Amino acid sequence: MSRLLRRMTGIPPGIESYHRHRRFTNLLLRCRYGGQSMRIALSIILAGFFLTLTACAASTEGEHEANPAQPASPVGSWSLTKIEDENYDLPGGARTPTMTITADGAISGQAGINRYNGKADADAMARGLWSAGGVVMTRMAGKPEAMTFEQRFIAQLQRADTFETGPQWLELRAGDRELLRFARSGQ
Repeated sequence: MSRLLRRMTGIPPGIESYHRHRRFTNLLLRCRYGGQSMRIALSIILAGFFLTLTACAASTEGEHEANPAQPASPVGSWSLTKIEDENYDLPGGARTPTMTITADGAISGQAGINRYNGKADADAMARGLWSAGGVVMTRMAGKPEAMTFEQRFIAQLQRADTFETGPQWLELRAGDRELLRFARSGQ
């Protein structure tokens, strides 16, 4: 019988998979020629195996439907790289704008001349939406160009309504328009 199986399967002797296959085949032969109880036991084992596979497949499908892909978190420290989808020239006397976002939605950073603090809606962030408000700033004076740049930055920060993020970047958007783009900073 084993020679016949070897010819049918094409498995050369001496390979471990052949021996595993042979043991399984011998079990099947014993069930076929054994008593009724052996056949019932094998049927129960096989039915349990297939039920387990079916249950695993069903639970995996349900998870994908119930939990759609969550947006990546914007939590972290960021440095501005673009404003209104353009690279920008930093006005004299201004520093690169930054933003730090915490898990509870607190935002803070450097706006160019002044520091700012505010709050983003943490529940909205979990859905990929952006809603920042209550932004307050220090009141230091700077060159007119730097102050205009700073006001533009803060206005876009508050105007954004969605965000997209990757491992090293964050975009604040209004609809399909990019308002601010940040790179992850090491702060």
